[in-house]
Amino acid sequence: MELSNPEELKKFFKRISTVYGVEYLDSIYMLEVILEKVLYRKYTVNFDEDFNIIAVNRETRTEIQIKALKDIKKIRQSIYKKVKAKQESIANLQSYISMKMISELFSKALWNKAALESYRNNKFSLHKNIKGIPISKTDDAYIVNIGGIAAYLPFKYSDMQFEEVFGETFEFYVREVGYDTEEGTFSMVLSRTTKNFVRNIIERELGHHAVVTDRFVGKANYVNVLKMPNKDKKERLEGLIGEKMVFRVVKR
Repeated sequence: MELSNPEELKKFFKRISTVYGVEYLDSIYMLEVILEKVLYRKYTVNFDEDFNIIAVNRETRTEIQIKALKDIKKIRQSIYKKVKAKQESIANLQSYISMKMISELFSKALWNKAALESYRNNKFSLHKNIKGIPISKTDDAYIVNIGGIAAYLPFKYSDMQFEEVFGETFEFYVREVGYDTEEGTFSMVLSRTTKNFVRNIIERELGHHAVVTDRFVGKANYVNVLKMPNKDKKERLEGLIGEKMVFRVVKR
């Protein structure tokens, strides 16, 4: 990434927008914030109309145009010397900086933003059933693709072995949805063993004719209904849930 080439910078931000799904202006703002962090927030950093990077000293209001990494290094070194001379306290103070370090900070910020967006888009799925595709496994869980997001199905919450059916679509219950603000990571934990997984399927398939109770043995046992489902509906439910079911007609 050439800091002094406006056209190259524009291409870079467009590429970032496409790959990470980040708004074009957001990606520019994120780099400005990261460069301010690199300069220990002693400078504000902005792109001007011609896509030049301008750093402004917060105390003296002196402007410096950043054309290359050497300019960032020069500012860092001056901050380092002044802070040391004044015996100020700044966390992780060091004069050295590399483009790799800047790139890593930018990548982390992008992934954090993507993780936060994933959380915002999926937090309403909590305690609901959702379709996904098992694609691989770790030492203690299956990895399930939920609309492009990697969710986790711990073995203890799985009712079957998915190794032979990787790539096929199944239904899962969303047990947990979380976002770690410190690590900037999104997580979704699934289950197929909770009674709520079964309950959601029955209520969806039978609608107001189902009176689902907590009478479960394993995943499912007796299901009270107001109206007996026909043979096709029974077979469909058993196929979705993966167990034989007993229906009993009751009155409200």
